[in-house]
Amino acid sequence: MRRIQFLAFVVVGTAVLGCAGTSPAPVVPVARFPQGTTLEKSIGLVGAPNQGLKGSYSRLGHLPGWPLIVREELEQARPGREVRRKTLAAFVHLTDIHIIDGQSPARAPYLRKFNGMGGLDLVDAFRCQEQLSTYVAESMVQRVNSLQAAPITGAPLTFAVSTGDNGDGNQLNELQNYLNVLDGLLVTANSSGQGYVGCQDDAVFAPGDPNVSDSERNAIYGQYWHPNPVPAAWTGRIEPDMFKMDYGYPQYPGLLDAGSVNFVATGLRMPWYSGNGNHDVLIQGNFDLEGGTLEFMDLLAEGPMMIMDLPPSVSPAEFYQCVETTDVQCIEKIVTESPKREVPAAAARKIHSRQDFVQMHLASPPFPGPVGHGFSRDNLLSGKLYYTFPIAQGVLGIMLDTCNQAGGADGSLGMIQAEWLEQRLRENSSRYLDGAGRWVRTGKPDQLIVLFSHHNLLTMENLAPDPLDPVRLNPSEVKDLLHRYPNMILWVNGHSHVNRVWSHSDPRGRTAGFWEVNTASHIDFPQQSRTVEIVDNMDGTLSVFGILIDHMAPPATEANPRSPLALASVSRELSANDPLFSIPFQIGQPSDRNVELLVKKPF
Repeated sequence: MRRIQFLAFVVVGTAVLGCAGTSPAPVVPVARFPQGTTLEKSIGLVGAPNQGLKGSYSRLGHLPGWPLIVREELEQARPGREVRRKTLAAFVHLTDIHIIDGQSPARAPYLRKFNGMGGLDLVDAFRCQEQLSTYVAESMVQRVNSLQAAPITGAPLTFAVSTGDNGDGNQLNELQNYLNVLDGLLVTANSSGQGYVGCQDDAVFAPGDPNVSDSERNAIYGQYWHPNPVPAAWTGRIEPDMFKMDYGYPQYPGLLDAGSVNFVATGLRMPWYSGNGNHDVLIQGNFDLEGGTLEFMDLLAEGPMMIMDLPPSVSPAEFYQCVETTDVQCIEKIVTESPKREVPAAAARKIHSRQDFVQMHLASPPFPGPVGHGFSRDNLLSGKLYYTFPIAQGVLGIMLDTCNQAGGADGSLGMIQAEWLEQRLRENSSRYLDGAGRWVRTGKPDQLIVLFSHHNLLTMENLAPDPLDPVRLNPSEVKDLLHRYPNMILWVNGHSHVNRVWSHSDPRGRTAGFWEVNTASHIDFPQQSRTVEIVDNMDGTLSVFGILIDHMAPPATEANPRSPLALASVSRELSANDPLFSIPFQIGQPSDRNVELLVKKPF
């Protein structure tokens, strides 16, 4: 996830939308099945309004539903389309599920306190709710299963698709839990085998440890929210953590142990497809490590030692430089000097490869399917993580791999993949524009094209040469390519953990343009997914409906949460109160939430 640059782009995008002279208009939702969606009701803060300010911890509750907004930047809506329309496709978009092993020694939660220092974006190095991620995923599966049908048209929801960042730390156990949550198998929330062991428990160091002063202990303990109260034995020596002291975070005694209970997931009742994100193919979503550094990080992930803080002599920039330059001696120096503790070793935390990613999808059970969830043996042999799949009759899905194996959270599209994409576009278009702007007739049958990827266009400026696909296209080049194919109508993606919708008109007016729909994550507020419906209005236009859904857990939390849904409720509440995140920015404007997007029918 990358937030600082993305915020700047949102401001620009809003200005462009305003200049276009289009004012998205709210309408009374004409929905057949709004139940379970944000058309019916939404979730938001019901306490102190100043989220992120000191002492402002707030609870969540149900609020009125969000309106349906009609957006006509690409095509004007015709009256009477509600009674004429024909459903072409309906599915569910999941993204940025971020199954996190909150007990992993390979995590670096101690970096969060350096956020913004030297321009580093470290807000997601530690989240109070990360040990509860499997329960949020389970709660979202239950919500999807509860939907009677597509909310607007009432058509069957035929599949779900995840656009990456399925895990968080590139670990086998996170990937396996992601697969098991969606397939309905055993989810191992307790990776230590001994209950929760990590930075949020009460065992930072023994109070009598002669090698650690009370001031050092306080500095480490205070960085992380602790659901339990300060142990009685520490009274007068350890202060409450900064989340409680500064922001009024509550106590949930026993939460971490409850959040480390394994459970059998419900599983989706529909086929689902999978894509990869930077957190699925890069260590901590940023680093492509090789040789001794990769081996070192693997040993750290699996091993019995957890770093609790950086040594005073090391800045976060120096830490990043050590990792990025694969300097084993530098990393070993940091480890030697860092305060650390013993933790249970776990071989299941092994860092996985791209081939592991595909192989584990192929090993997924046949129900709910499909086998491989989009990936095939060809993907396993080639290492390429892109493919096509049928959405519905006359509608083709194309899953892209926008991650850059050179490293970095943001992505781009490589030339080899772009050529493959063009071949797929031409195979499903009766006409297209060549590089000189001339129409070419192919004789091929037409299909509508829907792209899926992890990154959105605004976060595809990472042009470092990828060893697997060195020449990278910038966002303008990608848009130019897509504008040459009129059947390309929709791009569905994630990565930025926000709700956003952008229109992309062809500046030369040759094709009708396409819509880009970006959906929020499961780890940060508002923890939502989205239903997508594509309809033919039978008047020369198409409509794409994007309707947001909250996961099944109620907004109000329990004092003693123990069930999966109760734990998911706590996760949502904690995410809403994170002082480094902005709720208005995360949820987006009304025109980014529940939308009807008009586009000219290309054939």
